[in-house]
Amino acid sequence: MLIVREKNHPDPRWKFPGGGIEEGELPLDAAIRELREETGMTTKNLHYFTTVHERHHNRYVYCGQVLSWKGLAKEGNEGEETSVVHCHKILKMNDFVRGHHVILDKLIARSGKGSLP
Repeated sequence: MLIVREKNHPDPRWKFPGGGIEEGELPLDAAIRELREETGMTTKNLHYFTTVHERHHNRYVYCGQVLSWKGLAKEGNEGEETSVVHCHKILKMNDFVRGHHVILDKLIARSGKGSLP
């Protein structure tokens, strides 16, 4: 699973890439843009997974599989550090954003007994 960490944040924690939706932008287009901005990666094969309702906004979650790339950027355009890790490692990370565990739990529940990234 692809995760990012904002290096310039006062309390840098790992999280799934993402961000706000600009005015007039569709959630899918925002997901593609945020992935590019935070990781330098481009993709068109994202699909809607779920919506997580939070106190002041909704988090639209998209999943996709990168079929090939020339290598993952160590830093995205916004100064984030990127990493690809197995989901079970994320469960053990002390520095992973707590609110994003809801997304991870949904991924695990959906996978059933299948393999997870």
